[in-house]
Amino acid sequence: MYSKCGQLIRAHMIFEKSMQPSLITWNALIAGYVDHGHGEQALTLFSIMIDCGLEPDKRTFLSSLKACSRMSALKIGEQIHSHIIKHGLDLTMTIGNSLIDMYSKCGSLQNAWLVFDKLPQPDVVSWSAMISGYTHHGLSQDALQLFRDMMQNGVLPNTVTFICVIKACAKIAAFEEGKEVHSYLYECGLEVDLSLGIALVDMYAKCKSLPDAVAMLTPSFMQSSVTWNALVGGYTECGHGDEALQLFQQMLHQGVIPDQVTFACILKACTRLEQCMSIHARIIDGNELDSHTGTILIDLYAKFGNTEMAKWVFDRLPNKNVVTWSTLIAGYVQNGLEHEAFDLFKQMKQVGVEPNQVTFLGIMEACASMAAVAHGKMIQAIIVENGLESNASIASALLDMYAKCGALEEAHILFNRLPSRDAVVWTTLVGGHAHHSDYQGALRYFKGMLQTGLAPDEVTLLCLLSACSHAALLDEGCLIFKSMPEIYGIFPEVEHYDCLLDLFSFAGKFDVSEDLLETIPFECNVVGWKILLGACRRHGNAGLGKRCFEQVIQHEPVNASGFALMSSTYVHTGLLEEAENLEGVRRHANAWKIPAKACIEVNNKIHSFTVGDMTHPLSDRIRGKLKSLTTSLMEEGYAPQFDSIPSVLSTEHKRGVLCGHSERLAIAFGLLSTPEGATLRISKNFRMCNDCHIAVKLISKVEKREIMIADTYCVHYCRDGVCSCRD
Repeated sequence: MYSKCGQLIRAHMIFEKSMQPSLITWNALIAGYVDHGHGEQALTLFSIMIDCGLEPDKRTFLSSLKACSRMSALKIGEQIHSHIIKHGLDLTMTIGNSLIDMYSKCGSLQNAWLVFDKLPQPDVVSWSAMISGYTHHGLSQDALQLFRDMMQNGVLPNTVTFICVIKACAKIAAFEEGKEVHSYLYECGLEVDLSLGIALVDMYAKCKSLPDAVAMLTPSFMQSSVTWNALVGGYTECGHGDEALQLFQQMLHQGVIPDQVTFACILKACTRLEQCMSIHARIIDGNELDSHTGTILIDLYAKFGNTEMAKWVFDRLPNKNVVTWSTLIAGYVQNGLEHEAFDLFKQMKQVGVEPNQVTFLGIMEACASMAAVAHGKMIQAIIVENGLESNASIASALLDMYAKCGALEEAHILFNRLPSRDAVVWTTLVGGHAHHSDYQGALRYFKGMLQTGLAPDEVTLLCLLSACSHAALLDEGCLIFKSMPEIYGIFPEVEHYDCLLDLFSFAGKFDVSEDLLETIPFECNVVGWKILLGACRRHGNAGLGKRCFEQVIQHEPVNASGFALMSSTYVHTGLLEEAENLEGVRRHANAWKIPAKACIEVNNKIHSFTVGDMTHPLSDRIRGKLKSLTTSLMEEGYAPQFDSIPSVLSTEHKRGVLCGHSERLAIAFGLLSTPEGATLRISKNFRMCNDCHIAVKLISKVEKREIMIADTYCVHYCRDGVCSCRD
């Protein structure tokens, strides 16, 4: 009685007071522990019982196997199976079914099948346990085949069987099979109860047959939040966020109280900040945020660019796990707050939360964004301590980080040390060399990948095309593009077309470029039009540039980079009045550019500079250094390029603006803060302007320094007045 009522302490006290507990007493206590979720204590009791020399019976074995199922305790389950065989009970139906269930839930489907195969005549419970096991472990096609075999053997399915089969259909989005199962359910005379109805709603939603899912909403089903969750989740997964939000409102109107699963589903449907904030307000209205829903909110706020709210949610979560910390770190990195990401990573370690793979991926992206090699090496050391260096995703992220920091040698050392290399690792090095404008290096690793028997995917070929684009190798790029469907069976995506467009437009083949843009099978290719617009600036083609600009602002009216490129094109071609007029249009459109930022790592500390920055403690010395540098550069023949600056400013003012560019501030600081001859590594969150590129090359010559600048386009390695990008 006490066991069944959950009063296990009292039950155990009475058990211990018994002078000589009988098998019935042992069974009652073991069953009580199992039924109330204390499987470990139940199995301990089973072990003590055996040690006491008491022989278990059928009920003992059933309870113990149930405990193993719930705990996924395979090894103990196998030991109990041995005891069962000794007692000759393995072929009884109830014991056999419990063994199948235990092995299935523990993931040992081969052993489950061996037991199933030995049963003289498996019943509906046996078949259902096998189908459930295959479904649970991702073998949905096998589960559906078992269901067919079951019916061919004349065993009628029950509600449990149908739920398992419907879940199998949902997992692989097998709509036709799901429809057949639904029809057969009615043929068997089974009533669609709540659990079946929820399974069907979920299946139809995951098969993207939303009208069928909605049709399941009978009045009785509409009172369950689980049904609504399945439907809202289905609309969200299908990309129908607005419809999901409408369903959520309908659910509230029906008086159904949303739970944490509902909120998790509906938050994923939010596409605007105000929607997210509205749902957030409803969640915290008298409720405490759980870590899962809180993590989704943090992720959403970060994606909408509101890192303050993301941090606000984070600070108020009662329980923060590694996923929560990792999500905020990634959010900071996405929004260019790498310093904050590093600070958070340190706090996470200090409070004893161990980073996982996702954490490392986020923090390595921060290292790459700031060209922080020393920080990257520190992170690698922690990764090695955690035994994750050989993890394919981690290894690829490390290689990518070193390549983007301009440290290809470190990437090569790591690559050669890896025990195994998958296609992603090879592709990362192909991309790394492409980012360094090193086509031959990219090609070498591409061929090495093929020689190991690994097939390239669309990303590998995009990296190789990018290498051609950076090196301005038109013929090679065309051959690779042509080989994609013919040799590798991969059809080009919009990014591949953009690489080809970059090659044609760089070569000044404007007719081909414009034809390509207007005929590719993708709509709204703003990136492509901006690529061509950039080429128009370089080649002084204001007429085509204007057409490109119109395409850009048609799809993105406040695209600041589009305005900047068009203005620069006008200035470059001497159309100063048009440039001034365009500046007025930009201001009216409220198309403000995100401030440029450059970072430099000195003595294991990262220093950031924004355009025109005067906040650094060494600002006066930095300005003085830039002034003396400008004088030295003039002696080397430097002539400022004013294309990117509004023409209304005076020449002196224009020169001041150029000197205030973030990468120049970082270089001046680096020259002041590092020993003579030391290499300077700088990151830039935008593409370097033409004037800075000329200036940096000359600074490398005047100061006898190697200067590496990693911008969003490529890594520029300047030495003795020459850049690795070959301009």
